[in-house]
Amino acid sequence: MFFQLSVALCALVVLVNVEAQSTRTFASLPFYITKHREPVSAIDNLGPAQHTDFTTTGARYGHMHDETNFYAIYRDGGGSCALNNRTFWFFCDTSAYGQGTHTVQRFASNSAAVATNFNTPTVLRDFTLTGSTVAEAIPFMPEELENNNADYSQRWALWTYSNCVRVSESIGAHFWQVMKFRTNVNRSLMGNTLALYQQGNHSNNLIVSRDNKYMFTMDTYLYGTFANLVVNGYAYLYALDYTHSDRMDIHVARVPVTGIRYKSNYQYYDAGADTWSSTPPVADQRRRSAAVIKGTIGFYSGAMFYSEYHNAYLLVFMSNWADNQIRVLYSASPLGPWLGNNKVIYRTVQGPNGINYGGIVSPIYFNNALPQGKNLLLLYSYRDVTYVYPFAVIIRFA
Repeated sequence: MFFQLSVALCALVVLVNVEAQSTRTFASLPFYITKHREPVSAIDNLGPAQHTDFTTTGARYGHMHDETNFYAIYRDGGGSCALNNRTFWFFCDTSAYGQGTHTVQRFASNSAAVATNFNTPTVLRDFTLTGSTVAEAIPFMPEELENNNADYSQRWALWTYSNCVRVSESIGAHFWQVMKFRTNVNRSLMGNTLALYQQGNHSNNLIVSRDNKYMFTMDTYLYGTFANLVVNGYAYLYALDYTHSDRMDIHVARVPVTGIRYKSNYQYYDAGADTWSSTPPVADQRRRSAAVIKGTIGFYSGAMFYSEYHNAYLLVFMSNWADNQIRVLYSASPLGPWLGNNKVIYRTVQGPNGINYGGIVSPIYFNNALPQGKNLLLLYSYRDVTYVYPFAVIIRFA
């Protein structure tokens, strides 16, 4: 992450802890409707893919931010979630500067905003870090909060580089990395956690909750943290092998979307044996034959979705190479084989302070007059001279 700061945080929102659960309610959301088409129904095995030359053009839009905010907000990471025709963006480490100053006045481990218009993707409206509200978008568990209040240099942090799983029109499930700092700069990935979002049809609130500190820990794979697909009522949850393959292997689990909250509903895929098991694998060594994607380069961040335009499932990703490039793989099935030879479809313009990172596309940003997947919104973390911020590009397939 791009910024670490020891500051006292205040939370001017409702925070309730019930047993292991932490819940946060954001009231009076910015009221911007971004009506989107429902995804075209996809099946387990599609026919031949189309337009697989993946020729694109890109339009650079720039810094995604809220120009009406009391603060000047800078942050990195990011992922989207569409609920009740609103498009929510969730980000990682977030610094709030005084307007026109270089002074940090507030800081949060993560933040959230609402999109205002698909045609102007840079224009957001913040609701978690504003002049009247200062809070993380994702609530900490009590022990995490106690630790952060005691010694922020050894803080817990919750970050995401993925889009949510839509459970229903009003409910989303979103996997977040759970990070533990040892000093202001040294940190470890400890596992992932599942945040649940609920935005009712007749309310102007967003309820965010966590049942447990972890969903998965590093003794297995962090399913859902890298990417997800929803096919025939199942969520396919993809995980990188961080420890033994330098992020080149991707493993997958599946769960009925309506049961995503409970690990007892999950099944884990072994690609080599072509079998599902209710027992999560032990990640004590490289299990390349079991991986659903056996990469030739390491993955950093990405998104999966069904593209009507390509009649294929796409994985659009940024590798862990320092090359600022966006690549694609495609498949007729959530289980592969994944083809495309990591083709580069867009080269981002590097900022003056280092490589871009955290690239992810949002399949929500569809033009209703075009097949879904024809246009995509790309977001990545751009390093300006002083700040890091989410940079928006519209990618159009030829």
